[in-house]
Amino acid sequence: MGVYEYYDPDEGSIVYHVVPSPEPQNEASTIWSESESMMSGTTIRSDEVSSYFESHHGRPQFANNRIARWVPPDNIRRHILWHLVSKWVLGGDYMGPVPRILAPIPGKIHNVLELGTRTGTWIQSMTAEFPHVRFRTLDLAPVMAHVPRRNVVFEVYDFTKGIMLDDNSQDAVFLHGLAIIAKDYHYLLREVHRVLRPGGLIHAVDFSPNVWDSKNEAIIARQTNPKTCHHLQLMQEYLTSVGIDPEICPKLPELLRPSSALWDHDSVEIMGFESVRLVTKTYPLHPHPGFPCADKLDPTFAEFAAHLAIISIRDMVGIVKDRRVTDQEAEQVVEDAVAELKQPDKCSLGKIYCVYAIKI
Repeated sequence: MGVYEYYDPDEGSIVYHVVPSPEPQNEASTIWSESESMMSGTTIRSDEVSSYFESHHGRPQFANNRIARWVPPDNIRRHILWHLVSKWVLGGDYMGPVPRILAPIPGKIHNVLELGTRTGTWIQSMTAEFPHVRFRTLDLAPVMAHVPRRNVVFEVYDFTKGIMLDDNSQDAVFLHGLAIIAKDYHYLLREVHRVLRPGGLIHAVDFSPNVWDSKNEAIIARQTNPKTCHHLQLMQEYLTSVGIDPEICPKLPELLRPSSALWDHDSVEIMGFESVRLVTKTYPLHPHPGFPCADKLDPTFAEFAAHLAIISIRDMVGIVKDRRVTDQEAEQVVEDAVAELKQPDKCSLGKIYCVYAIKI
């Protein structure tokens, strides 16, 4: 089973939300042991694929040609671990001027939009921290049921072809894990700009589809992790083939500024963002307790990060299968990368990007 926690203001305590496994499990089974298989933690089975999904190599993918088909959306465990790891790396659910933007103002209702609900872990945490804010969270497909809250609305539709909200209606928009799955991310950024009020906040969190050298975070870890890099290179080739820039995250600050080609320069109003900030954080991709890569880490975080790395690599096996190799060959590529990550002398880094800015 998968378990995650959040503070429930109605109960006045921490609530643990349990996601049961599709098959019966021994009571000793945990998120850790299940994550050792290719199908671990999945909650959407091939015989339950609705109009939102289509089956690809036996796993659901979004039935949407505007979305890249590379990591199946059915692994709830992976989504939860990603939230926990990114929260630890960034130091919280957000960075920048969020408390100032959402500070209570007598007579005003703040409206906040999240794009990319997944498990709803982030939005549940935010609704507890900002109970005076009216939240709305959108996802591309119904990944799981959500705990209802008085100040949050959950919706499902293809927001990559248009956000169904009025112009200048939102105080903040948060984008989670969309930069390398939305084929037209530029259009999505323009939609976010449209629905934000002047002075509103855009806040995007995403990750690098590379592994980085532990001694020089500016260098891809080809020397120490050639098998992992090979696996990820196949993923990047796929993204490029469908029109996605795998390295878009470091470029976001320039895209958001008023001088960017992203905006209509014939418009009578100035478009774009100011006070743009890019924060890049690195962390050991697969920490090894007792070795230097894990010396400064909380032991629980080290476990989370290690399991996230493994299940993410395994969940990308479909991309390798699409490279005109046999299923057995594809699985060998994946397992070679996993075995490499597990070697303490091959410690590499992951990168998480956070970009935030204010609409002019």
